Amino acid sequence: MLRLVVVAVLILLPVLIFPPANADYNVQLHGDTFTVTWRMRAVQNMTDLPDPVTVFPPNLNYSLTGGDLSQFSSAIQTSLQQKESGITVSDVSLQLSSNSINATCVPCVQTLNATAAFQVHEPPPTRFGVAQYDMSWMALRLDEDLTVANTQYNRLGQDYLLTAVLPFVDFVATSDHTQLMQVNRQTILKIGYQPIIAGIVLFDMSALTTPLEDWRHSMSLDSQTWTSPQNGGFNFTATQHFLSENSQILYFAGATVSAQFSAPLNAVAKGNTLFVDFTGGVWDQISLVTILASIGVLATTVIVDRRLTGRYGQKRRRSKS
Repeated sequence: MLRLVVVAVLILLPVLIFPPANADYNVQLHGDTFTVTWRMRAVQNMTDLPDPVTVFPPNLNYSLTGGDLSQFSSAIQTSLQQKESGITVSDVSLQLSSNSINATCVPCVQTLNATAAFQVHEPPPTRFGVAQYDMSWMALRLDEDLTVANTQYNRLGQDYLLTAVLPFVDFVATSDHTQLMQVNRQTILKIGYQPIIAGIVLFDMSALTTPLEDWRHSMSLDSQTWTSPQNGGFNFTATQHFLSENSQILYFAGATVSAQFSAPLNAVAKGNTLFVDFTGGVWDQISLVTILASIGVLATTVIVDRRLTGRYGQKRRRSKS
């Protein structure tokens, strides 16, 4: 029995104490403010084509300021207010960097890196000291034509990929050489591909369609974390198959962005609504009592087990004597 109790403690502690590491898209609730950190690393190898094409804007190295930063901040607020008209943003920052591709690189891989940070203020309806936040805004997507130093960086599909995919659109299949094009793992055809490609943007978390309540949940002693089963970002691939050689070449451009939300123990998720108790830490106290009670039950079980084991051992020794 003692071994079973120890095993139970070892199983419970990682779930209780060790939350998962931070995601690329990380939203944290501090008081009544949501702090967002949004990192992405887009990668492409389509410049490996015989005729090089521009897929991402090259040679970026900017920390946005002035009008460029105001444009980005306005795009975030416009998108958020489509979900909740009262939402505002503050403390916005954005860093962008990318490399260039030279004519002799093998293989040719280009990256476009972005790190954004901002705070979200959502005026929630409140009853009996419990605020209700609509968290559907986390599925954030920016559709605006954003620029830094007169260079477009957000509408990658419209500004770059529509031209970059032309070699694949012009591809002629043979009995030995075939091709498959996909956007976000959905097959696209040469007819009608333009609006699908044009819709690709750098800042896109619209794939977060699962309600917050159904995200993977973990807890520590002072906070809790929800991890999304879906990733944001975008993905274009063109796979060319050579049947006689039983080989293939994969061309790609994309970014995968994991998502996570963290809040204190006084928050509860139901559907896409987050209920936060501001009445003075009632939920914090209940959570702490629950944790202590669980530890107390385990400790009591260990003590009782030791006492019973001791008494049983004494009875056996007496019966032998």
